[in-house]
Amino acid sequence: MRSSLALVATVALVGCATSPPPNHVPFNVSMLPADCRNRQIMLDWLESQSRLPQHRSESTQDFQRTRNEIRKKIWDIRYNCQPV
Repeated sequence: MRSSLALVATVALVGCATSPPPNHVPFNVSMLPADCRNRQIMLDWLESQSRLPQHRSESTQDFQRTRNEIRKKIWDIRYNCQPV
């Protein structure tokens, strides 16, 4: 669990410090586990990623696909980790 959290933090920090190459592959958010113990950290990070504007080298289709994956992952974490 700690290694996946460290990976998320590293990706967030490195992603903000560098610009992606012209034909970059969007980060696959669906690969993140639904970690209920670190629910709030993951939700905060995903919500901050969803607020990032489209990068000029990113196609609109890739941008929308990534945003949809982020929204789905947020929903999945909330559904699985915050049962009614």
